[in-house]
Amino acid sequence: MGNAVDVIVAGTGPGGGTLAYALRGSGARVLMLERGDFVPQEPQNWDRTAVLVRHRYKDLGKNWINAGGQALMSMAFHAVGGQSKFYGGALLRMRKGDFEGREQEDEPVSAWPISYQDLEPYYAQAERIYWVHGAAGEDPTEPWRSGSFPFPPIPHEAETEQLMGAFRHHGWTPFHLPIGIDRRPGGRCIVCPTCDGFPCQIHAKADTEVCCVRPALEDPNIELLTGAQAHRLRTDAGGRRVVAIEVVRNGQSFEHEADVFVIACGVYESPALLMRSANDRHPGGIGNGSDTVGRNLMFKQMTMLTAIHSEVPHTGTFHKTWGVHDFYAPRGSSKAYGVVQSSGKLFPARSPNEPPDAATQAAFAARGMNLLLMTPSRAERENRIRIAPDGRIQVMFGPEQRGTAHAELVDAVKQTLVKVGYGEVFGVTRPYDNKVRWLWPGTHVAGSLRMGSNPADSVVDAACRVHGLDNLYVVDASVFPSQPAVNPALTIAANALRVADGIMGRHPPARP
Repeated sequence: MGNAVDVIVAGTGPGGGTLAYALRGSGARVLMLERGDFVPQEPQNWDRTAVLVRHRYKDLGKNWINAGGQALMSMAFHAVGGQSKFYGGALLRMRKGDFEGREQEDEPVSAWPISYQDLEPYYAQAERIYWVHGAAGEDPTEPWRSGSFPFPPIPHEAETEQLMGAFRHHGWTPFHLPIGIDRRPGGRCIVCPTCDGFPCQIHAKADTEVCCVRPALEDPNIELLTGAQAHRLRTDAGGRRVVAIEVVRNGQSFEHEADVFVIACGVYESPALLMRSANDRHPGGIGNGSDTVGRNLMFKQMTMLTAIHSEVPHTGTFHKTWGVHDFYAPRGSSKAYGVVQSSGKLFPARSPNEPPDAATQAAFAARGMNLLLMTPSRAERENRIRIAPDGRIQVMFGPEQRGTAHAELVDAVKQTLVKVGYGEVFGVTRPYDNKVRWLWPGTHVAGSLRMGSNPADSVVDAACRVHGLDNLYVVDASVFPSQPAVNPALTIAANALRVADGIMGRHPPARP
């Protein structure tokens, strides 16, 4: 390596931030670029109105449009630590079968070019980095693991424990949800009700800023530049190597050179960066010789169920402690495929535009809980991101592909909730189509720069290096060939650790 900087990492979420953390102590000179800034520690971090109603931390002014050219808003954030600053901390491994390919809605789903075995040691490492609390052996779908969780599970509150027995009686197998919060001996977490969906005012949630970026910056060879948007990559004359990245900061454009470039700007922004980098050698954008950049976008179908029990109080403070995977894979003829997780106690809603009445809010506060139901979508070429003629990012969807799996999952869960005493159950499921004006959620998306061995239908190889480029890597969820039902954050982090090892093996830093 010969430049002033060995590695440039664009993006500081679970992909980029974790990779930078893995490079600390290696001797590599690393520059992290982050479009946003540090989320301030302030009282508004835990203010429901500020966070959920006024969207204090969301970037609602994104320059995005839908297929019809209408403005498109997203539940997305630009901040050091990325989406992890606001996630619920659920950190689960993908199932072994998720890597191997399977059927979903009677259609095949792509296998990954890496296996669960390849990623398992990095899962174990990521669980230690992100303070994961869990209990091995409770989840019937859990893949094999080389060791136990680094920390014991977060205990259920008394009322939750009572309900777990009722769910078991009706055939469910609830388990302690693996969660990343600082309940280590002497840890900072106070298990407050404003965790899921909120930034942590006391840095007790295992987000990437706290667990990776700040520790990485203790290495004098690693620097962070905030307010810096990665705009364009420049290659050498042969088009085989990236030599510089153009950054826009405070309205000014300038270039940074490096030997290795790692892109982790997110599922929307990473392909946009490659497409904006078109040149004579890469007329459709870098890595886009097969017209695959931006395609195969995958969303999760999500339903937030609000359930009100007729008798049992739900007055605790920390509800996100359990999950159910009995519906994870098809059983018999059922297409039910997905996960059920307890969720933070947010405001209930009967419809996207109709707030609950006062009586419902009071009942929910006293006896209500929220459940998050998630079913993955398939990779479809026509689900895509492109650059519109005016330069804006355009999100487009192909033919309807929702199928029946998610609806069956919702019905099955509702039926059991009624049996165990929840007299009122309602929820919101937002569709994805070409008329959508609000991408809900902005997280749990994947696939726009898919990983594969064949450059004809993928963008990066098994090492997450862009096909045809010697020194360009991608480490966010855009590389996922398929989407698991579980939350993606731990897999993004584990894969970033794996890629960091590969980069150091192929591009060792020059030692002084």
